[in-house]
Amino acid sequence: MALYRRLLPGDPEFGDPLSTMGPEPVQAVARRAYRLADGRFSLLGQMGLAVLQVADWVQDGGTARPREVAIAFTDLVRFSDWAVTIGDEAALDLLRRVGVVMDACVEARNGRVVKRLGDGTMLVFENPDEAIAGTKEALDAVAGLGCDGYEPLMRAGVHYGEATRIGGDYLGVDVTVAARLCEAAGDGEILLSDEVAAHIDEETARVWEPDQVLEKGTPDNLRAFRIRAAPGQGG
Repeated sequence: MALYRRLLPGDPEFGDPLSTMGPEPVQAVARRAYRLADGRFSLLGQMGLAVLQVADWVQDGGTARPREVAIAFTDLVRFSDWAVTIGDEAALDLLRRVGVVMDACVEARNGRVVKRLGDGTMLVFENPDEAIAGTKEALDAVAGLGCDGYEPLMRAGVHYGEATRIGGDYLGVDVTVAARLCEAAGDGEILLSDEVAAHIDEETARVWEPDQVLEKGTPDNLRAFRIRAAPGQGG
């Protein structure tokens, strides 16, 4: 049966906790079934998972896995320090406002928020041009949301490469590269990989300044570029 499932479209391991961690009904059903069966499925159970596997694939748009996408990570600069002093109510209120702004900017560029990571987000876009535009617009919009003396500047990293969609999330080395770029970005900056640079128009490239190759958790030959998303801020 395992071999049969590998011939079907979608994730042949669909049913385990990693592949069913998303919020969609088909994932919730499979997650519940896997937990009740303790991972040991009969032939009939495997057939049921095969049906759910294909349904999950169709729900995802019938896309191949892995596939090329533009991946972005964002992070609110010094949010945690501010949240400790201001308290949960104000901090959560700001996160909600940031979320509304982020969703609007990302969706307007055909992207989507994959997950929220406290005061950060992971975003996925179909192509680098939309990723740059959506991420920059989001950072610019968030920079205008003042709250009790805190200036909510964000930083971001954008990379283009292959990622495997599993259970509503995206996994793979190229996802890690995007996260590392975000970690290295300055206040109000977006760091872009050379893979992004190779897929955009020349006029946009003229506003970039080359940055150092990142030292940890990225390929040795990675080059990064920066773009300022909040004029006159950060450093």
